[in-house]
Amino acid sequence: MPTKPTRFTRLFSIGILTAIGLSFALGHIAARLGFDNGLGVVSAVFFRSGFVVLALALFLVLRRQPARVPPGMRLWQLALGLIITVQSIGLYIAVATIPVGIALLFLHTFAILLALITWALGGPAPTRTGIALMLLCLLGLFLSLDVPQLLNQNAADRQAWLTGVSASLVAAFVFSFGLWITENKIPALAGAVRSFYTTLIVLICAYSIGQTDLFVDGFDWPNSNIGWLYVFLLSALYGLGFITLFVLAPRLNMAQNAPALHIEPVASLALGWVILGQRLSLIQIIGGACVVVGIMLLALQRSHVEHEK
Repeated sequence: MPTKPTRFTRLFSIGILTAIGLSFALGHIAARLGFDNGLGVVSAVFFRSGFVVLALALFLVLRRQPARVPPGMRLWQLALGLIITVQSIGLYIAVATIPVGIALLFLHTFAILLALITWALGGPAPTRTGIALMLLCLLGLFLSLDVPQLLNQNAADRQAWLTGVSASLVAAFVFSFGLWITENKIPALAGAVRSFYTTLIVLICAYSIGQTDLFVDGFDWPNSNIGWLYVFLLSALYGLGFITLFVLAPRLNMAQNAPALHIEPVASLALGWVILGQRLSLIQIIGGACVVVGIMLLALQRSHVEHEK
């Protein structure tokens, strides 16, 4: 019987998860720079997925790990791949149209949606504290929109915000379903195999969508050399974070330390300000803080419950 890998100390685990969150945030900044240089949304998903598929395929070969999915899990695996395709495209639409940090704030509401979906599908109901934290997050999201300032913008800018926020919320909603499937329908499937097939499905779907007229400019290539650099960076940074998380997850005690990953929207807000010049108003910063604090406390509450089981 294989022995369980030794877990890292909590401080070291939180440090690694924080670094992974920063890698994801930098990847989203690189994606926005790529979009500003002519990269299409679907193209970004295609390149990123291709990078991860190659890395996971190499991992499976080196580990000589069978890549078979049991028959009873195949439809759920297919569903997960389709869900992550929608999530990936939705998030990149948001990143391309609104400030990166705001897009990530709305995406990270998947923690709230997962709790509600789990409850609706027969799981435990949210506690009073959990409901209060969800309301805090909703208040923060409202503040992050800075509605008075938004109403003073022209129609095109308001439409861009509507598109970006809607795309990010769709991404959060479907991602929460993806997490539910992972936790409840295919938990026994090896992480490497599940991640490989999920990303392979995303890659195939992105290419197929790119051959249609579903997205205007969706499968465009960068129009400059620097744009190709951003394609490499967004793929490498996402792949680095994804593969590191996947490989080290058994040693990171995710049930207890996963809330550290919620550094991603905070880092995206800061990096978007410094690198992209996406300055936010005071009310938006307060709103972002409410969302991040609420989501992290919700995650900590869930971790505490799982730890007691």
